Amino acid sequence: MTLMDRVRATLRVKRYSLRTEKTYCYWIRFFIRFYSILPVCRVMRCAIF
Repeated sequence: MTLMDRVRATLRVKRYSLRTEKTYCYWIRFFIRFYSILPVCRVMRCAIF
């Protein structure tokens, strides 16, 4: 399961609107591309700690 799949699943469980889901996914993709951080798992670890 990819990061974006996890984000979408979480937002749907929390019953966020479709527009909010699209906006969150857009900003996550923007963040990853802007900072050129790979792999995504590392981004998640950095954000948590």
